[in-house]
Amino acid sequence: MPLFKLHTPFEPAGSQPEAIKKLVAGRPGKSTLLGVTGSGKTYTIANVIAQQDKPVLVLAPNKTLAAQLYEEFCQFFPENKVCYFVSYYDYYQPESYIPAQDIYIPKETKINSEIERLRVESSASLINRKDTIVIASVSCIYSLGNPNDYRQLALSLSVGQEITRAELLRQLIFIQYTRNDVETASGRFQVLGNMIEVNLPYQKEKLRIELFGNMIESLSWVGKQNNEVIKELDNTVIFPARHFVTTQDMKDVAIKSIQAELDAWVPQVANPLYKERIRQRVSHDIEMIRFTERKEHRNLTRVLFLLVYALQSSFFISSRSFVSLSTVSLSFVTSSFVSSSVLIRSSSLSSFVSLNSVSFSSSFFSSSSFSSSCFISS
Repeated sequence: MPLFKLHTPFEPAGSQPEAIKKLVAGRPGKSTLLGVTGSGKTYTIANVIAQQDKPVLVLAPNKTLAAQLYEEFCQFFPENKVCYFVSYYDYYQPESYIPAQDIYIPKETKINSEIERLRVESSASLINRKDTIVIASVSCIYSLGNPNDYRQLALSLSVGQEITRAELLRQLIFIQYTRNDVETASGRFQVLGNMIEVNLPYQKEKLRIELFGNMIESLSWVGKQNNEVIKELDNTVIFPARHFVTTQDMKDVAIKSIQAELDAWVPQVANPLYKERIRQRVSHDIEMIRFTERKEHRNLTRVLFLLVYALQSSFFISSRSFVSLSTVSLSFVTSSFVSSSVLIRSSSLSSFVSLNSVSFSSSFFSSSSFSSSCFISS
């Protein structure tokens, strides 16, 4: 039985059948699909995806094209999981420091909560199911942390499981869920006596957990609008509410490493003002990492996430003008597999982009099966 089920009222026509046949035969390997505007390149790629047995990554150069492709692939594959992964910043101003006036300007951001939810949904879907298509922008090149930690921190629950109410709440908070009995936004949970309702970022329904003493009495999916029980469950898994999570042991190791690097670096700074500023800022960050679960410390993720996997790939990407890039480093997909190939569609017959050598390094999306079936559209 095929992994992906393509829904379309039309059959491939013209040169599409031949293109589909050649592209499928070229897996694994590097391929370039060329075609004029309106020739059905997206439809051709959808037919190739339908013959694959691995999760699929589709890269787009910007959010606008990613949203367009997301809508199209949702129509092509309504029975499969199509996810949207782009940058969740509506506004971003990096932190800065003016030494002459000793003025520190903190980082200022505005995050789109719905896009953040869709990003977490992409992560959880890749772990939960194999028939997943991720539509992503270049935002996916940034590291999201250790995928093993994300899996290990997932909270498994089953009917009849013994767990105290206090312990359950503690574990939910540890994986970055926030208690809020008023706001029912994604990543929040409400506590009503022995009943806990969790708003999962990757699920349309909310999860209701009912306790009887120190035992889980029932689990169910409940509608967010009318609170009607949709489905009773025997067991379920709650994944972290955000990507930037890590185990307590890893946090302790990271804190020691950051402190050691600070102690080694500060004596090398000649200016006393700069020296004090570095010590003050890094010490503050260390305390915040130790006592809170803030997600703003991304400048320290180099220390928090030490695992690096690398592989070599060959990409052929097409665009409106010819560009040649010899080496590109991507940190979106990590895996123990050896080879990967990406198929990309073009918007014109006379132009393409060639990426000769691509190195994948540490990030979230890690799977031994997420390898040679990547199709990128531009």
